[in-house]
Amino acid sequence: MSNHRKISASPDICFITLPRNWASGYLPYSYLVLTGYLEAHNFRAEIIDLAPYTKEFYGEHSLKNIYKKKKTDFDKDLYFKKIVDILSVLKPKFVGISVFTVDYFLSMELAGRIKEKIDCKIVMGNVDASIFPDDCIYENSPVDFVVIGEGEETLAELLETYLTGGDLKNVAGLYFMSGGKPIRTKARELMDISNLPLLPFDKIDMKYYLKPRQVLLRNLVLSGVDLFTGRGCPYFCEFCGANSIYKAQGVLKRVRYQSLDNVFANIEILVKKYRIDGLYIIDDTFTISENRVFEFCERIKPFKIYWGAETRVNLINPKMVKIMKESGCLQLDFGAETGSPEMLRKISKGVTVEQTIKAFKMCKEAGIRTLANILINLPGEEEGHIEETENLLKKIKPTVIRANILKPFPATPIFEKNIKMTHLEYIDKMEKILDGDLPFFKLCKHNMDLNKLQEHLLSYAGGDFRQIFRDFKISLRLILRSPRRSAYLYKIFKIFVVKSILAARKIRTKLLPFSS
Repeated sequence: MSNHRKISASPDICFITLPRNWASGYLPYSYLVLTGYLEAHNFRAEIIDLAPYTKEFYGEHSLKNIYKKKKTDFDKDLYFKKIVDILSVLKPKFVGISVFTVDYFLSMELAGRIKEKIDCKIVMGNVDASIFPDDCIYENSPVDFVVIGEGEETLAELLETYLTGGDLKNVAGLYFMSGGKPIRTKARELMDISNLPLLPFDKIDMKYYLKPRQVLLRNLVLSGVDLFTGRGCPYFCEFCGANSIYKAQGVLKRVRYQSLDNVFANIEILVKKYRIDGLYIIDDTFTISENRVFEFCERIKPFKIYWGAETRVNLINPKMVKIMKESGCLQLDFGAETGSPEMLRKISKGVTVEQTIKAFKMCKEAGIRTLANILINLPGEEEGHIEETENLLKKIKPTVIRANILKPFPATPIFEKNIKMTHLEYIDKMEKILDGDLPFFKLCKHNMDLNKLQEHLLSYAGGDFRQIFRDFKISLRLILRSPRRSAYLYKIFKIFVVKSILAARKIRTKLLPFSS
């Protein structure tokens, strides 16, 4: 197993990507940011990312949908062995692991396996570690430190203090054991992100991540990457886990931006060195600053790449959408969530159904593809609320729909109001739910089959013939101008064949008579 890149011996820290992250096709972005920051502060950092070798752990067709595979399909022992083998060669002083809800038990077991074989300190971070540090650090835990909240400054200070024999209690944003007792240091203030170091793309296998896929702009085959240009969201949706991490960090959340000089320094590398064709901005609220959006659009034009972004229906206007389209924006993703005004109020979404209809109409008139995120299984949801959502989808006609069954994140308002169990009890049940051994947490009042409802709502997606023709022209343009034209041809042909077979089966099923 080799990804043909140079890795420094005896790094100060190695970050490890986890299997649940592999399915998205997105870059291990947080690790790239952390690695870039640490190396700019004279520490040696590496990323151990086994995503390019997914088939070794899941078998053939593993990337089709890891999220729907049972944990028994995953060769956990092989994964642990590969990680430990790599670490035994590198001999890092620290190992960093990011912990999200469904990763907890795997992360803790991985930490234990590493500690058995490797002489190093293990540090954990991300949402669950920040909110529930005592579930990661306890007597005889394999984990040595938890970083609470943002990691860049805390990790740099942790490494500096530990390696020079300083007092760890002076490092803000840290949780660890000392003298058999847990120590939580003072809260770490939110950092200035305006001039973050350049992302070290050479730390991962970019050839793997730049394969043309239907990931960045859903259903459209594109070779590109995801990129943050800012952090934070001023809204307080009750299902959002991001708000909980600010609370755990003990700080007031606010929107912060990287300077556009900083952003475009990374984009220039991606275009000139890696020849990307597309970009997806994964800021929570990219369009919150109109002037910044206009400047971004002006500066991205010369690169002649396609791009998309995620935002809210109340944060766009006709002038903005027109300028975005002219600069190469192909798609905007929105959290429509529900067509019920009552449900929107209950989840504190801060938008109206009318704003959703208006936003999708603006995008359609400008020729921008749209994605509607829909949530079902909302607390108190009844069949009438589902009908309102169906009526909304009929009106807005999104190019793509993502219908999600709500699974509350721990420490969110929806969780605290509706789920009466501890963090670890919840994670244990969630693993069984994802494996199909237990039904979903039922928050809704209706008795509709949530899986069937999810599939049904997806049927409302689909652009009109003009959108299909636009997508075809984009694909043709990419085939003609991209250095990855053969990969595009193969992927598009494969999709066409699969869709044709499925369509034929659907027609045949309709023609066949019912039989007992």
